Amino acid sequence: MREIHSHPNGEESDVLRQRLIWLSSIRRFAAVGMILASLAGRYVFGIHIPLHLLALLAGFTFVYNRFYSQKIDQSALLSSIAFQQILLDVLVLTITLLITGGFLNPFFTFYFFAVILAWIVLDHRQSIWITVLVAIGFSLQYFASQVNPVDLHLSNEGLLKMGELPFHVVGAPFSFITTAILTAYFVSVIMGDLRKREREVCAARRQTELELNKLDNILHHVEAGMLVVGRSNGVEWANDRLQTWFGAEGMNESKACYRISRFAQQYAPPRLADEAVETAQYFDMQLPTLSNGIRDFEIVVHPISDARGEHIQIIEIILDVTEQKRKNEQWAQAQRLAAIGQLAAGMAHEINTPLGTISILAQEARDMIRENARLCDCPNQKEMEDSLQTIYDQTRRCKDITQSLLNVSRTP
Repeated sequence: MREIHSHPNGEESDVLRQRLIWLSSIRRFAAVGMILASLAGRYVFGIHIPLHLLALLAGFTFVYNRFYSQKIDQSALLSSIAFQQILLDVLVLTITLLITGGFLNPFFTFYFFAVILAWIVLDHRQSIWITVLVAIGFSLQYFASQVNPVDLHLSNEGLLKMGELPFHVVGAPFSFITTAILTAYFVSVIMGDLRKREREVCAARRQTELELNKLDNILHHVEAGMLVVGRSNGVEWANDRLQTWFGAEGMNESKACYRISRFAQQYAPPRLADEAVETAQYFDMQLPTLSNGIRDFEIVVHPISDARGEHIQIIEIILDVTEQKRKNEQWAQAQRLAAIGQLAAGMAHEINTPLGTISILAQEARDMIRENARLCDCPNQKEMEDSLQTIYDQTRRCKDITQSLLNVSRTP
């Protein structure tokens, strides 16, 4: 049976509520059975028992049973209600036996059912209390002859007219039969509950195994390598990706995989001992792989804590960032080229201004030489005109080059 705690919540609260409803129905049958047994004892077997007291106890049982039945769906303190009901059951049974002969009444075996009900419905501590109270109530039966002396002999006053026979001649067989039937009933209830729990546990186990298999497949086929280092700094688990990179031989010193495990071990001891470390640590490392040569890896080290918050393992995630680094380098190179292009465009724009000035001045100087009569008689006129024309042509060529740079770097 699953133990139900003092303050049940959720599913446990529903189970306890069902138990109390079941207990309430049993108590109704017990009260009716008390009345019928009292009437049969008095008018069928002629036993002189206090019918008025037994009727009063049966009525009291009906009253508190109805009272607690109404509180089952209204109160949140179900465990306290259950304990109070069984406590009253033990009290009623004790008083009933005290006024009907105590140990001479073979129905004192009903104390067993109070104990069984307590261990079915209540938690461990409350069940122990009920067991102790049952022992006390049973001990009090020693004083039954002093509390209410009764004559537990059959008589001819009953319908059966069985004469002066001891009560146990009839009571013991009825007590045995009733005890056997009720014991079988309670055992069937307990076993039914156990079988139900067993089916639930089996179903939960199968579901857990499916989830674990699914998780195992994910972890073994994920693109990242994963490694678990224990408290003794030994590798406890590694996924398939790690073995694909570094081989399936394991963590020996001749393999790159060993370097990863050693890397984790270097950081594992202080991390496992330091309760304040809860964040992941990031590191970079270059390692040779079986098929792709030396690769760049990013390693994430993170502590794993148990239920008490103590670090018991290190999980290490190894990411191959070679392609990412290559793309980052290509992107950085592209950024550098773009920056150079922008710089060249700016320089070309600035150079165009003095080139334009030089071109204009060279053209004006050439025109002045041609138009000035005094300069026309100069023996070096031809060379001067040719030089100025060359300056003009070269500046125009430079302007064309800078304009091409501008056209490439800017959107038309």
